[in-house]
Amino acid sequence: MVEAQYRLLTEGLGANHARLVMGTSMAEMHTWLWAKRIPISMDALMPLASLPTAKFQVVNRAWRRVIIDTIRTIRRGTAGEYKSQPSSLRTAAEMLWL
Repeated sequence: MVEAQYRLLTEGLGANHARLVMGTSMAEMHTWLWAKRIPISMDALMPLASLPTAKFQVVNRAWRRVIIDTIRTIRRGTAGEYKSQPSSLRTAAEMLWL
């Protein structure tokens, strides 16, 4: 996703440098990845709602894993065609709310 964002910035918008890469929630994780993968492409980073410390990384990773696995169960056998909202989507939304 970060690669796609970078290509949109450079190829799509014709910008070769960003003054600021900023994001909140999932986008704040992208901000950290911009710093790691493309550090020369921006002047500053502003990850918001971020807690990239070892103490919380494991818990955050565990929550994300549960949500990802829940969402992945939605797609099984449907090829993306749904007659009604999948119940696992509600579970994923509730997990995100927590």
